[in-house]
Amino acid sequence: MSKPTWVLNWGLACGSFIVAVIMAEFVARIVIGDSILLPEPFLSESEQSRLNWHERQRAGHDPSVYGYDAPDELLGWRLRPDVEVRSTKVGAYDVVVRANEQGLRGSRTFDVPKPDGIARIGVFGDSQSFGEGVNDDETYSAYLEQSLSGAEVLNFGVHGFGTDQMLLRYETEGTDYDLDIVVLGFAWFHLRRNDTDFSFFAKPRFELLPNGELNLVSVPVPHPTALALAPPPETYVVIGNSVLAGLFWQRIANLRERMVYRPGSSAWELTAALLKQFAKSTVSNGSRFIIMSIDESHPQMDALLSTLAQELSIELVDLGPMQRRFNSTGHGYRLENDGHWNAVGHQAVAAELGRAICADPAYSSICRESAWAQEAPGSSL
Repeated sequence: MSKPTWVLNWGLACGSFIVAVIMAEFVARIVIGDSILLPEPFLSESEQSRLNWHERQRAGHDPSVYGYDAPDELLGWRLRPDVEVRSTKVGAYDVVVRANEQGLRGSRTFDVPKPDGIARIGVFGDSQSFGEGVNDDETYSAYLEQSLSGAEVLNFGVHGFGTDQMLLRYETEGTDYDLDIVVLGFAWFHLRRNDTDFSFFAKPRFELLPNGELNLVSVPVPHPTALALAPPPETYVVIGNSVLAGLFWQRIANLRERMVYRPGSSAWELTAALLKQFAKSTVSNGSRFIIMSIDESHPQMDALLSTLAQELSIELVDLGPMQRRFNSTGHGYRLENDGHWNAVGHQAVAAELGRAICADPAYSSICRESAWAQEAPGSSL
């Protein structure tokens, strides 16, 4: 083949490819349009979250995700003390959220130090433990306290928290309350939160050192005002406007997410180290430590969590079987149009947790004889 013919064929092939890409982009824009939110190509998950945050600010949204948030230079954000806010989501819930002066869910303030004769349970977790979408007296912390005698249940839950933020809050605040039992609400998606310095907002992050030690980085967490003044992550304007590029990068992001939850992933190793540190801190403070697995949708994580609990000789309460029984019969334990638990779900969680607590004879004084005699909602489904 002569050189001019080879060059011509190569040019025609490139031209055909470009035309095909343009046509595919045109079709993708018609079919997909703005129906789905696609990621910006070549950005990390942390950078994408930060870019989304900047775009919300340009749209005039408040720096906090909800009206009951307050920035915190250690935790990233927290429940604002002494707040009462109506929290709504169309088609899902319309509730009132209160926080006491200590930044705990509910209006009651707890004495420090703990009064004599009182058993204290501290619950650390994310929006499920906090009770997003239900009223103060409909959280599983509230139901648990109602079923016990001579016990106080303190709700340290904060929406969007990872295991790292829960650990920091326990070690800096939780120890002040003389907690007899510490409950950690754990979910598979916390692995992603633990492995980034920006999720709902800028947050702290631990790095796992080669010697197995945890090193706290990304603190102090920048205030929303300072973050808003900082330039957003750089994007590729031409590529970023392409629907095809967005779809391709979404596939890459999905692959990276699946890798996060594989045994031996760096995110799991970091999370396991955080759980070990949580157990070490609670035990050294004389508290009973319970990990509660709160989500049933990734059962492949069960074996990892169970093995870790056995290694650390700590208790594991797995809500998966109860939740799967609900799902198999169509009985709703989640809010309509929302993934958070409804009041029935919180009652079921309280019953599962209460039964685990009362299985230890050392706590017989706070366990009413009939409190856990009945099966938990959903257990007989």
